[in-house]
Amino acid sequence: MSRLAGLAVFALALLLVLALMLYPRLSERLDETELPILWQVMADEDCDLHSGPCRIGLPDGGEVEVEVEPRPIRTLVPFAITVRHQGRELNTVSVDLNGVDMNMGFNRPVLEQVVPGIYRGETLLPTCVLERMTWRAQILLDGNDGRGIASVDFDTTRR
Repeated sequence: MSRLAGLAVFALALLLVLALMLYPRLSERLDETELPILWQVMADEDCDLHSGPCRIGLPDGGEVEVEVEPRPIRTLVPFAITVRHQGRELNTVSVDLNGVDMNMGFNRPVLEQVVPGIYRGETLLPTCVLERMTWRAQILLDGNDGRGIASVDFDTTRR
């Protein structure tokens, strides 16, 4: 390998190391929001997104229903997320998907409003080295007064 090619490889490796070191700080900045967190609720343990929609009662008297298609949820296979919301008026709805026990990177699709109260979007989950992975879907319900977070956990298995 020529000296110039060796320097180029070294420079690329150095850039990769720097990018990996800075990624946690950059991804935290992507998550910064001016909205206050109004409440956080968790779906019941018997809620199973692989079987059907999950309904979560909200502290403000509303309700959110989360559904995924196709089922079961698989890694590296695109799937649709539908959120139905009853309650306060919302500006945006997004879903933050991450591992419960392992950070799997920034994965937060913003859902589009289909009709009032129904939001839909598509995403996919990265694969994991573990045979079984527990994920948390945090539904971020952003209104003028702040953010409500409704969460549901689900598992995937490596194929």
